Amino acid sequence: MDAALSRLDGGEFVGLIVSLMGIVCASIVVITAFVAPKWQQVRRVEAEMKLKRDLIASGYSADDIERILRASSSAPTRRAPEVAYAYRR
Repeated sequence: MDAALSRLDGGEFVGLIVSLMGIVCASIVVITAFVAPKWQQVRRVEAEMKLKRDLIASGYSADDIERILRASSSAPTRRAPEVAYAYRR
């Protein structure tokens, strides 16, 4: 290994280091792109489970808990561009 590195001049050594850093950074970005959504999903499930436990401990009925969970899980809808434009006038 030392023999291979000693044959490199300054520019080649810098190029090698920059290339390795690029590979490491690209790997980190790809891994993060796969791990972050799963981590978010796990946290969302944990929060929902905690909410269920808290509602059960507070004495809510199963129908109330189901209604609350359905209301809290619905994502807000995006407005159509023409509706958003109408509000800006």
